[in-house]
Amino acid sequence: MVKFDQIENKSRRQRKKLFLGEFQELGFRITAKFKEPLSAEGVEKACDEFVDYAEQHAIAVFACHTPDGFGATLQHEQNYRSIDAQQRLDMVEWVKSQAIVDLDTLVVGELFDLHYATDQEMGL
Repeated sequence: MVKFDQIENKSRRQRKKLFLGEFQELGFRITAKFKEPLSAEGVEKACDEFVDYAEQHAIAVFACHTPDGFGATLQHEQNYRSIDAQQRLDMVEWVKSQAIVDLDTLVVGELFDLHYATDQEMGL
């Protein structure tokens, strides 16, 4: 799908349908490795805690994980809303506070357009 550079000639209905302008949705990506490989139960517990914390801050998590680490894309839980700088900071600080995370491997991406970002913009 091609992103339309000019939204001035789009009606409100078109902008909403295309996630443009005031309907743009921004999210970010976060990845890290664990200090030590975790058991299946340890990975599940760590992921549950991560998702629980995110949900408390109105954030939806799309994640993958392995015994060695995790990667997640985070977005606002409501349609047509974006993660703001404070939500992003809260999530990063929470991950940094976890003893199981190797902070040297923590990578936090910039906010990107969830519908039109390129792989490079998403940090893939």
